Amino acid sequence: MKTLKIRVGTRTSRLALKQVELVFNKLKEFYDIDYEVVGINTLGDIDKKTSISQMGGKGVFVRAIEDALKDGRIDIAVHSLKDMTSEIEEGLEIIYFGERAKRNDIIVLNEKHKGNNELINGMRVATGSLRRKFLLAMDEKDYSIAEIRGNIESRIAKLDSEGFDAIILSRAAIDRLDLNDGLEGRIIDLNEDEFLPSPCQGVIALEINKDNHELKQMLKSIRDEKTDFEVSIERAFLSESGASCNKPLGIHVVSDDNKAHVKAFMASDDLKRYRFINFDTDKENYLKDVKKYTDSIKGDIDV
Repeated sequence: MKTLKIRVGTRTSRLALKQVELVFNKLKEFYDIDYEVVGINTLGDIDKKTSISQMGGKGVFVRAIEDALKDGRIDIAVHSLKDMTSEIEEGLEIIYFGERAKRNDIIVLNEKHKGNNELINGMRVATGSLRRKFLLAMDEKDYSIAEIRGNIESRIAKLDSEGFDAIILSRAAIDRLDLNDGLEGRIIDLNEDEFLPSPCQGVIALEINKDNHELKQMLKSIRDEKTDFEVSIERAFLSESGASCNKPLGIHVVSDDNKAHVKAFMASDDLKRYRFINFDTDKENYLKDVKKYTDSIKGDIDV
């Protein structure tokens, strides 16, 4: 049988390329395939200074790659699912890759704070995420919160070059890039049930044209049922809330068979009004439950 060659659209950061490698290493365990990486610069890659929320929120790292998919320049797009909007482009389909990575956030300390096990009052902490800024502001300590952009490696480098005491990153990114050894003594893992993650954090999304049935069947064979269920709840919450990168939103879903516990929050643009919720749901009722609770939240914070 002839080897199937697949053109893969992705951003060109080391993390994005690593995610492509993870996906195709798994596919090659089952299929005779080869792949060509087509690097694509997105709006979020080109403009490294403007905040994501000011550029329009979720989608700035995705749209250019989706255009290449619709134009037939690539066969599949590989994204970080947390970068995607809740709406899928017409004619396209998303499949979630395997079991998600660890979804929690981490604090990476400046070398001078190595060995500390918590942030200290007055520290200058950098993040570009409104969600992370809001959760930091909920802490009783008085931090100076600064803006930061760039890929994972450049943000770590800015700890020294721009004098930050700490930055906040995703655990999944550090693990996928094998950066733990180089940051020994400088990482503080945050509890995902308290410092709530972004919807779909730690999940790789595979996007294809709906009519590409051969590729669709291949990708569906490497799905993970638990990840699919939890992510479906998280994306439903994102959709019903109408939130994106320009509104703080966090969610933690833990499932067991067909049941799930959901803990989430959403805040107003000015961070002054917010609400946290907890509820139990299941595969049959999660869409109804998510709508009920998001409608309640939006009423409380006047969205």
